[in-house]
Amino acid sequence: MPDLSRDIEPPADPVLVQLGKVGPHEIWADRVEEPLWLVLRDLGVTVCADGANGLTRGNAARARELGLHIEPARSSVPLTAYHQADRGPRAGWLPAGRKPLGLDAPENGLGSDGRPVGWLTTRAAPAGYIQPEGAPAPGYYVSTTALQDPRWREHDPRRYFDAAALPGFVLPGSDLDPYRVHLGDVALVQLGQRQIWAQAFDVGPAGRMLELSVQACHALGIPDCARSGGVEDGVTITILPGSHKWFGRSPRPESLDEINRVGIAAARAVGFQVKE
Repeated sequence: MPDLSRDIEPPADPVLVQLGKVGPHEIWADRVEEPLWLVLRDLGVTVCADGANGLTRGNAARARELGLHIEPARSSVPLTAYHQADRGPRAGWLPAGRKPLGLDAPENGLGSDGRPVGWLTTRAAPAGYIQPEGAPAPGYYVSTTALQDPRWREHDPRRYFDAAALPGFVLPGSDLDPYRVHLGDVALVQLGQRQIWAQAFDVGPAGRMLELSVQACHALGIPDCARSGGVEDGVTITILPGSHKWFGRSPRPESLDEINRVGIAAARAVGFQVKE
């Protein structure tokens, strides 16, 4: 779980300027040129499961929370984004006789042209690469993310950001590019009294804020089923442009401890108050 014991606040009495919008949501910043931090307020949230490939497992109680099918004899299930047998309507779909196997409906992993964008395709498997026996989640697609670890091959689940284990957020197309926001950057996400650090791990449609990983939603107390979860409003995100550089290497999925460490260090560097 993220470290929720710290109270993190922006510099006292900042004078913010509006830079633009993401869809209907205003972008505010500490300055016009090369802002050190951006804030968007009162956002709704949808849940993103992309990159979850069974490296994380959930017990029977967790499976029920996420609306997943679990065999009576099993004590856990792989938390994986998409299964080939789960095709159906985009929302609220339940297969005949059982609950879904994957965290999200495959239809939500298709682009506007009907081609897969949420999982790996290859020349040999144009409809989707299926995890083989011996993999973390045999029979499931390998779900991909834009943020990748190049130490692992493209069909290896370890290459991608595990949305079931790590707190992350999705960039809205290229909307934040003018403000030097990159994949791998960190942001402080807040709902009520809960605060977490999250890493930018994927790129979604322009004009759309905010998509959070399954684990980020879980940590904030947001319903975290990718099919039916999320909240309509009330979430604030404060993004630290260029903060991926604090990891000391090219952007890639980082551990929870590293995301928290870099978030705190980068926030302090731009004047945020971090109270123990």
